[in-house]
Amino acid sequence: MALYIQVGARFEATATGFATGLVGTIGVRVLDNQGATTIPRTATGIIELAPGSGSYAATLQAPAIPGDYSILWDDTQTGPQHNAAEDLIVVTTTTVQVGTGTEGMTFGQILDDVLDNPLRFEADMRPRASRAVNLRYAHVWGLEDWTFRFATCTLDVPVGGGPLAPEIGDFGTPVYLWSSSGTQLVFLGEDEFVNNYFGQTGTPEAWTVIAGGILLGPAATSGSFTCYYRRRLSQMVGEDEYPMLPPEYHLMLVHGGRAELLSVSDDPMTAMMEDQFSRDLEAMKREYLIDAIGQPAMWPTDYASVS
Repeated sequence: MALYIQVGARFEATATGFATGLVGTIGVRVLDNQGATTIPRTATGIIELAPGSGSYAATLQAPAIPGDYSILWDDTQTGPQHNAAEDLIVVTTTTVQVGTGTEGMTFGQILDDVLDNPLRFEADMRPRASRAVNLRYAHVWGLEDWTFRFATCTLDVPVGGGPLAPEIGDFGTPVYLWSSSGTQLVFLGEDEFVNNYFGQTGTPEAWTVIAGGILLGPAATSGSFTCYYRRRLSQMVGEDEYPMLPPEYHLMLVHGGRAELLSVSDDPMTAMMEDQFSRDLEAMKREYLIDAIGQPAMWPTDYASVS
């Protein structure tokens, strides 16, 4: 997978598949993909995520110039088994979204293609087709932790203080929070947070979610924070909207929408459309699933509290 990080932002890079006990030996660097090293190799600050895991993490700072980079890990030995690489895409925007804008198929174009068979579909079936496409859309979105389901944004403390209130339309569940200095704040469950920070102000070091707001502990009266969050799906309504899926897979919704409509009448074409939808889905899994299966384990242990 690729990491999408804002210019200059601090972020956590991880690597798996190495031998255990390499802290102090294993190193990481950032290359510009043009033969030069942007961030020199360092072994400082690297930790093994769990004893005996062979998985390591380091906090790095993204380059100041937007572009495509590579994060390269090594354990000082030669050979493919002693190296690991990950794509790093440095961007200037505060959010990273896939499948929004002016690329791919609009909702209207998807519906046109779904109904593009007058022998099977009548013109007045468009509302049913709309429901069918949105049904498959929600199914695909919720099926996996796709890389495009996550993004970053900047949250500002309200004037006078108070909870961070995301105003981004696709904001769903916060996962990580960093201060402007790049320090990662610790997530705490509601009870532990209140017991430790109720009524306190100062430099935030922890956070929680209560009633939909992100509370900082101690509370801050000003400042900006970078939030890595899970995006929330919105059903498509306007025919000029674009699905929040990679543009190259928008056709999947045509196949899925047709399958939904055809299944109502037990049409023999249903199986063929379902097969095409399944093949589309498998192809997208190869491109857009998080490679490191252990990564979700690094989320807050009480993750359900922020769901």
